[in-house]
Amino acid sequence: TKPFLLGGLKFDFRVYVCITGLRESLRALLCEEGLVRFCTEPYEDGAAFQQSCKHLTNYSVNKRSSAFVHTSTEETASKRRLSLVLLQLGEEIAQSFWAQLEEIVRMWVSTASPVLTATLR
Repeated sequence: TKPFLLGGLKFDFRVYVCITGLRESLRALLCEEGLVRFCTEPYEDGAAFQQSCKHLTNYSVNKRSSAFVHTSTEETASKRRLSLVLLQLGEEIAQSFWAQLEEIVRMWVSTASPVLTATLR
């Protein structure tokens, strides 16, 4: 399976969820902004995994790369705001992203709720 790319680069989303009501009714608040981290070298099918800047989005790996782009030009930076990347990907993908993410959070909360409630008693 080929990875989903933007500008030929692999990327990951970092999105935050705040969990409240641990002692009463568990509630999850999904932050509307997040962070997207990009590899610094274009992805190539069959590229060796030792070429970590093509496969890993970790800041600690990519910050040493000469291709790392700091936030001076945000549209091509190696770390970008989630809202900007969703604009770059298009409305249809953005809507699908939020719908799927909300479902993942909903499933996590329903799964984790009994464990968290029992732990905090």
